[in-house]
Amino acid sequence: LRQIESMEHLLTAEHFRPKVLVSADRVEALLSGHKWEFATEIFRNAPLATRVKVTSLGESITHAVVTIVDPLAVRAGSDQMYTSDMNLGRTFAQAPSAMWQSWKTDVIRVERFTSGISREVRGVSMSNPAVLTSDGHGFMVGDFLSFEEMTITGEHMVTAVTADSFTIAVDNSAGAVTDMVGRAMLAQPRAASVSNAADPFVFEIYSSALVGSASIQCFMVAASASNLFDAATYQPIEATGGSVTSHGDGRYTVSVMATGADFICTEDHYECATNNGAPVCDADPVRAECVENMGAAPTC
Repeated sequence: LRQIESMEHLLTAEHFRPKVLVSADRVEALLSGHKWEFATEIFRNAPLATRVKVTSLGESITHAVVTIVDPLAVRAGSDQMYTSDMNLGRTFAQAPSAMWQSWKTDVIRVERFTSGISREVRGVSMSNPAVLTSDGHGFMVGDFLSFEEMTITGEHMVTAVTADSFTIAVDNSAGAVTDMVGRAMLAQPRAASVSNAADPFVFEIYSSALVGSASIQCFMVAASASNLFDAATYQPIEATGGSVTSHGDGRYTVSVMATGADFICTEDHYECATNNGAPVCDADPVRAECVENMGAAPTC
């Protein structure tokens, strides 16, 4: 959705209707503002499918789209086309590397969008381009803004930002902006790729394949990733500011900061559970103690 040129048109109240569309291959959940709370668990209409419950979109988020697909299922009648390729435009490796088991959850794609942000402007520089002062505004380069209570008409793109100011392509060197206090508003929705520390996307997952698991690792695959058979493509979500909390019996809470990406989980191979990790360790536990390392060979 974030790659569609008419994205801002699709996210208007007239066209974006919260709903959950379900099939055996795919779930598509369209979540909007406070209405996301009406969604309970979402999952594909297939046996043992991963169950997902969104618990927080993030404070500044007005729309979100969550897509859930089996990463390893092959399209019916084909021995080559994966359903993830059909639905997400990418084919996933069987696991991030040989040190991990095959995927234990579905792929969960999260896209978030922000619109309607309004911030107070308390000053405009007499310069070309004009620099507007707005404490903690949160606008980004590329945002299109409109203005109220100020003599700035139309929509203007943000060309530079600091924490408390932003620049637009308006010539105010002669003082054309006479009302220099007012409000700036995000005129067009934008994709929210990375959130701040107070704005995570949080969801709960349940997978029967994870019941009894000692610990799991969830990975993020960026939208820009092209080689999904390169282990470096799969980033542990902790490395991107996220976290995973276990509640036992295959249930976990996942919190992610970066969105506009795919998320998928698995677990270690637990080499020590078989022959005490042999051949890395001596097969006799009396002679060697095998210690598991998540996503890596055991140590003895």
